[in-house]
Amino acid sequence: MEIKPLQEITSLQEMFNFSADHMLKQGKLSRGPKPPPSLHPMGSLSTGAPHLYRGLDSCKCTVGCFIPDENYLPSFERLRINHPEIDKILPTNIRSIPGYQYFLKELQYAHDGSSYWGAIYRALTELAIEFDLDPSILIGR
Repeated sequence: MEIKPLQEITSLQEMFNFSADHMLKQGKLSRGPKPPPSLHPMGSLSTGAPHLYRGLDSCKCTVGCFIPDENYLPSFERLRINHPEIDKILPTNIRSIPGYQYFLKELQYAHDGSSYWGAIYRALTELAIEFDLDPSILIGR
């Protein structure tokens, strides 16, 4: 399966393939250092490492791979992918794809909702089904 370079992507299917290929080659979720255990405001104990656009070991998350390195700012880590500060630095070809904002938001949820590496396969498969995309890039990898 051909994976188009970021600058040549023109459809949600190509966005899905690009992101899935990136994640499968990377082989792990993009996370920060694990913080010390702390009490969540709702009363539960939180011990997980945060999911990041740019994580440890130069990892990028499922949507972080769409943010050009030259435009990335650490302050983006506190923002969702559909925030205007991030949206304006996404490549023009991505911003011209109908439905790209909702797709990126759901792609971000797929990554951030995955607590371990194996969960990303299921999350990406479910995302492909939701958007009527071909998930075959995930098969056999």
